[in-house]
Amino acid sequence: MRGDRRIPSADDVDLRSLVELTPYIRYMSWEGDESLVIRVFGSALCEAAGMDLRGIDLFSFGEYENKKRDMACRN
Repeated sequence: MRGDRRIPSADDVDLRSLVELTPYIRYMSWEGDESLVIRVFGSALCEAAGMDLRGIDLFSFGEYENKKRDMACRN
């Protein structure tokens, strides 16, 4: 699926072909420069985390030492 890229684009992935893995899949998307939102969070991940994190912005949890560096990794 990924060809010569590091990871496949969202358009390249057909979730129907990954049905056995969907409980373990997470997908995040950038919503602006400083917001990384969890769009898909599989049921096994929800169980392990003790909550469903879909719709959560990972950078909304507050300040931490390397936050600006992590946001810069987007590019």
